[in-house]
Amino acid sequence: MCHSIGHMLHSVTGNKLSVKEFHERLQNKDGEINSNMFSLLSHMCGSKEYFAKLGMDVKWMLKTLGPPTLFVTCSCAEWFSESLISYLRRINNTVPGIETMTSSELCAMDPVNVSIHFRNKWDAIFNKLVCSGIH
Repeated sequence: MCHSIGHMLHSVTGNKLSVKEFHERLQNKDGEINSNMFSLLSHMCGSKEYFAKLGMDVKWMLKTLGPPTLFVTCSCAEWFSESLISYLRRINNTVPGIETMTSSELCAMDPVNVSIHFRNKWDAIFNKLVCSGIH
């Protein structure tokens, strides 16, 4: 982020801006600065600009491809997967009280392995149903 802002200070309208000039232009809602900041912040997950860019992408897809006709919601049902819960207990066996933790506590404690488990399930389903050539 600092590198990107530093680069912007040296490249806006071909001039080298001081931080003070940059700040003043930012406060005055300068179009060029706002545009550059939007493109810079649109890659930062969770920022207002990030979600605005996602919204623009969706609008573009709707305009180009038409309205969606299929919605799919997927869940790995991690709290009900005995194999995942057993794996989480085994992999985290050094955690005190691991045997008495509920499945929700185990999943919250180790989101990385839960995510990997979901990804593996998704890949298996996708490859079996979509990529197998069965129509």
